[in-house]
Amino acid sequence: MDGKARILVFGFTGEEQRRIDEGLAGLGVPAAVRLRPGQASVTLRDILEGGQDGPGEAGQLTAPEPLVLFHNVSDGGVQFLMRFFREASGRRPIFAVVTPASIEWTLAELLGHLQAERAALEAGR
Repeated sequence: MDGKARILVFGFTGEEQRRIDEGLAGLGVPAAVRLRPGQASVTLRDILEGGQDGPGEAGQLTAPEPLVLFHNVSDGGVQFLMRFFREASGRRPIFAVVTPASIEWTLAELLGHLQAERAALEAGR
């Protein structure tokens, strides 16, 4: 796998995605890769390498909050882009950086873990 910086997104509305795409283009940042519900059983590694949908899973994955994943993006870039995504979408997405461990997780596993983590933080645990 190459070390190319990538932004992956899931769960934004069409209008939010349009604003995000336009904003990133205006910043000179490559377009974000849109994750699809059918990729629920596909690992992040396979997605980053161009993986397709998993077998029979189209439409199976949903998210109450949008997700933004950063792969090989500098710390400063992540901080800047987090502000950008909040402003462009008008919402509070879940942000995460792809790690050596999480790259082997499926999209569904990662999303479930991140949603549980956010719920725990909001509950004050």
